Amino acid sequence: MGLKFYLEDLFKRPVDLVTKKSIKPIIREHILNELIDVQKPETISQ
Repeated sequence: MGLKFYLEDLFKRPVDLVTKKSIKPIIREHILNELIDVQKPETISQ
């Protein structure tokens, strides 16, 4: 939960942390179109 709160404070908005496998198939495509992959450092701007 610490990471979730850290990201919410950083982005000033609610965040959801999930694995790709945990997303229900019916909404998977919509979610994947909006995701921000935080595993890649170049996707995070400071």
